[in-house]
Amino acid sequence: MRRARSCRERILVSGRANLSSVKRYDVFDTSQFTLNTIKYNTAGAVVATIDSLGHQTGVSYADSFSDGNNSRNTFAYPTTVTDAGGFSSDLQYNYDFGARTQMQEPPPANQAQGLIRHLPTTAQLLALEQSEFR
Repeated sequence: MRRARSCRERILVSGRANLSSVKRYDVFDTSQFTLNTIKYNTAGAVVATIDSLGHQTGVSYADSFSDGNNSRNTFAYPTTVTDAGGFSSDLQYNYDFGARTQMQEPPPANQAQGLIRHLPTTAQLLALEQSEFR
């Protein structure tokens, strides 16, 4: 057991594994608590979180690379995050070095598509940095 920052919480750690749930007890009535849960895939990556009200957020690791070849089955990066309301944000990555190249936000009300942001590549960032020092 490790000492907590406040006298109102206790942190118990035993064994080696991913944290799968967190219970927060009411200080005045220890029979009352809230429970947050975290779910993982076999590789140990988070695939879902469930808050104390039962709202679930999911994470997908299906390949989404900027070169269009999404059949490698790497499952290396989180590519879609879906919130409890069913709204999704999508990410795309560079296969060679893992940098995010594109993000798409959930669509606003009454619109079919969310904002798409094309992120700069490492080469573009380096060129920008070098131009600032000239």
